Amino acid sequence: MMAPLMLVLSLAAPPAGEYYSGDGLGKNWTVRVTGGGRFDFEWHGCLGLYDSNKGSFVVDGPWVTLNPEKPRANGFGRQLPLKWLYLGWGDRHYLIADDELGDFIRAINDQSEPRTRIHGRFLLRMGEWELPAVGVPPLPPEWTALLRPRPISAEVVSVDGSGTATLDAGTSAGLAVGLPLTVMSPKKGRAARVAWGTVVDATPSSARLRITMGDRVKPGDVASTNPY
Repeated sequence: MMAPLMLVLSLAAPPAGEYYSGDGLGKNWTVRVTGGGRFDFEWHGCLGLYDSNKGSFVVDGPWVTLNPEKPRANGFGRQLPLKWLYLGWGDRHYLIADDELGDFIRAINDQSEPRTRIHGRFLLRMGEWELPAVGVPPLPPEWTALLRPRPISAEVVSVDGSGTATLDAGTSAGLAVGLPLTVMSPKKGRAARVAWGTVVDATPSSARLRITMGDRVKPGDVASTNPY
């Protein structure tokens, strides 16, 4: 079963077109890819054009590395990543930054990807949010292993001084090191997200969750692959 997956990955080459990610407000990224190995990047926000760049790119298996002609902006926003995973998923074509793969797994697990509208966190070729993305996306095996088609939830039983939470479930329930989880507070209503984290250690009956963004979690909060 592994050989077909590796074949899909080795054939990666992003087709020409315009790839978009954004929220329609402060962050709207567009990367235009040409068949000649060139790209053109623009970031538009509420106040206009925040950043732009262009240059060439090279493809190595499923990975696309950008070679921008201008220094990357180092201001208030995220810099343009240089390394991207090209992902052909069904009839869709994505570009996922190498440091966004965990978030992409989170989005698939909570079913916000494959998205059904233009807005979204990950670069998708324009218009393809209307196209099907059937089955499992051809991710590298270590990331495929973190896909969870059925929701998994665990309760926070304690939090140490660094803010790392201990959960009341572990590998027997499907938790695994590297798995991204969203933490909710039952006291704030249904699916009230308070933090995001990644499992850093797991036994059959428990796991430790390092919080990467959001508020400090408390015992009684619930961590889940799909909080909706």
